[in-house]
Amino acid sequence: MMPAPGVHFLACLLLFLGCHTAEAQATRSFEVESVFDLNDPFAMTKEAMDVALSGKDRSVASWSFSKMKSGDPCAILNVRSGAGFQAQMTQHRLAVSRLVAHFRNDGVGYKFEVYLGSQSDREIMESELENLFGARSTMGKVKHRDGRSSPIWRWDSERMIVISHELGSELKLEMIDPSFPLECSFPIRKTVIDLSPQLLLVAAPVDLDPLLDFDKLWTLTPTDLESMYQVKGSNHKVGAQFEWTDPEKKQARFSGKFSSSTPAATPMTLFAKALAVDQVFIEFVDGRAARMTLSIHTRGISGIIKGPQFRAKFTQAGHLVGKKLGVAPQNRSVPGSKIVRWIWQAPKCAALLEHDEFLDSAPFGPEYLRLKLAAPTK
Repeated sequence: MMPAPGVHFLACLLLFLGCHTAEAQATRSFEVESVFDLNDPFAMTKEAMDVALSGKDRSVASWSFSKMKSGDPCAILNVRSGAGFQAQMTQHRLAVSRLVAHFRNDGVGYKFEVYLGSQSDREIMESELENLFGARSTMGKVKHRDGRSSPIWRWDSERMIVISHELGSELKLEMIDPSFPLECSFPIRKTVIDLSPQLLLVAAPVDLDPLLDFDKLWTLTPTDLESMYQVKGSNHKVGAQFEWTDPEKKQARFSGKFSSSTPAATPMTLFAKALAVDQVFIEFVDGRAARMTLSIHTRGISGIIKGPQFRAKFTQAGHLVGKKLGVAPQNRSVPGSKIVRWIWQAPKCAALLEHDEFLDSAPFGPEYLRLKLAAPTK
């Protein structure tokens, strides 16, 4: 059974102490799951790891310091099996030859690499990950610089991206924080061929919270927006986060998918990742942002959603908007219009949350849920 969040560090400390004392048995055991909870691996920090490794044999566990591709400093921990020390993972006791943990300069983990000693363990590992994610992996191939290609398996969730691929005689498993810059995530930057539909280059999620700073939003210029987010150019550059819909830059459109060559949409989030967004339009009047429409659910983009799940999303969105604006909403639905509307009137922003009426018996569910924001004078 996986350790619950909050107890994995204690388990880690106890196991490290138990595995490295003079009284320990000749063959020591180390549980990879004790270092990080597979349900929340990035809760483990460098500081916590330092405490766990304090005074331990550096021939088994050692730190190195380097730079990421972005140029920012990082710390890398290597934990190796051997010399009477063995690492194991999952209840199936898969032999682990090495664990590599990557930490940002602020001590937050962003990637963990686990090397399994045998490729034959892949099916067991895949079964464990299917149970964790509740879904099967997508499969494709990674093309290497020397022309060779090797298979790759991938799982995606809001919590993490997990990738497994063959590395010589070993199987390498990577757990990556989805919010970490793309340039530091191997092998996402590799050229991938022969893909399943969801297995292509995926950019880091787009955090839209800076657009909810109402002290600054209504003075935002097109130039300001381009300095905050990556604009799509004529070369359809991978990693673009928004595009201008007109040459005068009067409207910006954020989308998780700008090209058919990138079938895996880039996630966009609001309210500290609590709410996902399908699409965003920002309208500029006299060179300043004046209105913004955020599509929280669009059936043509995010698919069919059932009534109870939709109502939960609607309630969550309304709660988050009300908390942000600090005022209570008013029901402005018009009888017979088939549109449900709630508005918030705050000193710095007017907000409208709306969706189409629907019946639980309808086969396709509601069509949309939109949040519209406007400057008080607009």
